[in-house]
Amino acid sequence: MTRRALVHAVAFVATTAATHRVGGQTLAGRVSRGSAPVSGALIMLVDANGRTVAQAASREGGAYAVTAPAAGSYRAQVLQIGWRPTVVGPFALRTGATTPANIDVTGARIPLDAIVISDRSDCRVHPDSAAAAFILWDEARKALMSATMTQTEPLSISLSRTEQNLDRDGGRVLWDSTKIESGRSLNPFTTLAPEVLAQRGYMSGALGTDKVYWAPDATVLLSESFLSSHCIRPQLASTRSADSARLIGVGFTPVAKRNGIVDVEGVVWLDRTTAELRAIDYHYVNTTKVIERADPRGRVEFLRIPGGRWIVDRWSIRVPSTAVGIRRGDAPTIPGVVRVDTPVEELTAIRRTSGRVTEIRREGSVLWEAGRVTLLVRVVDSISGRPVSGVLVRSAESSSALASDSTGSVRIDRVAPGPMTLRLESSELEAVGRSPILTPVDVPPTNDVTVSVTVPSARAVVVARCGNRALEWGEGLLRGSVPIVADFPPEKTPVIVTWRTAYQRLGGGKPVFAEDRREISPAPNGEFEVCGVPRDAVVTVRRSNDAGDGVTTRFAPGALAARVSIR
Repeated sequence: MTRRALVHAVAFVATTAATHRVGGQTLAGRVSRGSAPVSGALIMLVDANGRTVAQAASREGGAYAVTAPAAGSYRAQVLQIGWRPTVVGPFALRTGATTPANIDVTGARIPLDAIVISDRSDCRVHPDSAAAAFILWDEARKALMSATMTQTEPLSISLSRTEQNLDRDGGRVLWDSTKIESGRSLNPFTTLAPEVLAQRGYMSGALGTDKVYWAPDATVLLSESFLSSHCIRPQLASTRSADSARLIGVGFTPVAKRNGIVDVEGVVWLDRTTAELRAIDYHYVNTTKVIERADPRGRVEFLRIPGGRWIVDRWSIRVPSTAVGIRRGDAPTIPGVVRVDTPVEELTAIRRTSGRVTEIRREGSVLWEAGRVTLLVRVVDSISGRPVSGVLVRSAESSSALASDSTGSVRIDRVAPGPMTLRLESSELEAVGRSPILTPVDVPPTNDVTVSVTVPSARAVVVARCGNRALEWGEGLLRGSVPIVADFPPEKTPVIVTWRTAYQRLGGGKPVFAEDRREISPAPNGEFEVCGVPRDAVVTVRRSNDAGDGVTTRFAPGALAARVSIR
């Protein structure tokens, strides 16, 4: 098999969400589950006849835009891996207009763990929707559909490709070569059209010529020609596999053996917990005994990268190299009879090609790199469980922080899987004396996994320090600090806190102002706090030995605590 043929048999894929055409009739908005944005969901426009006319995938932050081919009334079906579909609408899409629609997906979780597989499970063509094989295939189909979407955002991809020649037994490497290649993600995993493969098979080339072995890609696996010529059945992973407890498979097998047509059978592997597509193992069947000896097969591993995109991040293919020898016939014993020599195919070597994506860039910035994942951190209030915005989140080892958005979410890119310490800071946390917060998390080796981190509720802290009545009376907690001076230890230099409170006269007229004054001794580290301060008052803070006017401050609107520093 030639090197050029192998490039056709194995390539790489990267997917992005489709964007709407300018001037089209577009449905656009965000996809979320509750307050959490959902990236990588498939949004499919369905017309009144139940036909899917357009589709797109949600991006970072759950944003999506899908354009119908014509104005009209459409429903939107949202598919999310591991969840049942959500259908919303109808929406009246007008020519040249964009209709806003934020979609809250409400479909229930699909429990793959509950699927029971029997060794006697039937292999069915187009199984009914209640069959385990259908449920598994439907989940794999979502990721495969993402992998076939039209790419509108070119991504720069670097990959490592290794080619090896093995001896006829496959146990010794005769030659190998590894190259680092770069390219654009405009071309998907390359193979022949599904209809051509269904008709001609997955191997091409006559006896004595280089043969090309074609791999089944996402388009092939989703095609009607493949599904009608292959049956599927649920399949368990081998107990000898390290992933046996984590994976569940749906196997595919040719319905019929056709003379001279090489076909494929294999297994699509899903994660039992998340239902995400992990890999496809396949091997070539209905070959010759010589080819069978080489055990021709391939493997494709999938990975979801930031934004819900799916890529083939690793692949390998193993195929035979053959030559034609001559089997000499017996010498004729009868005068006039010609000896007959027969051409025979012989296995000369095994060619193995493998590769992996090492880096993906978008407009010069690294979007993903091998060995790194994207972690979604969601900051929630410890009491209410509601998202908290404006909290700066970063790795404890990093100097760059991002603020949580309105959903409490922060995306940290290019994180090494394993234990990591997060550092959380905010003015509100600082006001109640709980900033920064260091919290350990375990980063899984999977992209876009959400980790929830709780931060202390300002209400709970103020109530614990000042009592329930403080909030009922409109009071808050004032915290502050004074510098540590050798000649004036903080604990021996009281802080004076004053504020004015307005009281309305019973008979009307101008309000009466009363001044409240507190004297506090700071701790040795210069920190102090005062309860009972009205949250609508202007507060003045000074050291008792200062001759100046001190520092004035007030509570931010809606805040239960405030902080002041005396220089």
